[in-house]
Amino acid sequence: MRSPSPLVESLCAARNQLAVDAPSGLLTFEEEAITPELLRYREDSLRRQGRTMLSTLALTQAGDVAAYSDLVIPAGDLPWVYQWGTLVRREHRGHRLGLAVKARALQELQRRIAPERTRVHTCNAEQNAHMVGINERLGFRKVEVAPAFLLRVAPGRRTA
Repeated sequence: MRSPSPLVESLCAARNQLAVDAPSGLLTFEEEAITPELLRYREDSLRRQGRTMLSTLALTQAGDVAAYSDLVIPAGDLPWVYQWGTLVRREHRGHRLGLAVKARALQELQRRIAPERTRVHTCNAEQNAHMVGINERLGFRKVEVAPAFLLRVAPGRRTA
C-alpha cells in the first residue's frame, strides 16, 4: 500500500530527521534525503519483495506528520516483524506521541494485519533513553547487544 499523497511531503520530512534526531552516542549521521519519488520507489520495492510496511502516523491539525512508526512484515520469516523507525518531530515532543504511534502499530499488527506474527525485532542505541523506555513499557526485552564502531579518517588519508 502506498502512503496517501497529501501526506508524502511531510512524511519525507519526518523520515529525513530520524538519522540525525535519534540519540546515538558518539556516532553522527547526516540527514537523509528522501524525496517523494524515492519514497514511492521504496514502497514499490517493498511490495515487489513481498514485504508489507505498516506505518502509523500522528497528524497535526494542519494535516502534517507529527510522528510516525514503521513496522515491516516480510513475506516469510515467521513469526518475525521488524521495527524500522519511530520518530516524533522535534516541535511535537513531550506529548507521548512516540508511545502512541508505536503502540497503535503493534495493536493493528495483532488485531488486523498479521495476528500470526508473534515477535517484533527492534533496536535502539542505549543512549536513546526515551525510546528504550517506550520499548520497555510495551514489553520489549533486550536479547542482544550490537556494538557500533566509528573510524574518523582525515581527508586524503588512506586506511589499511
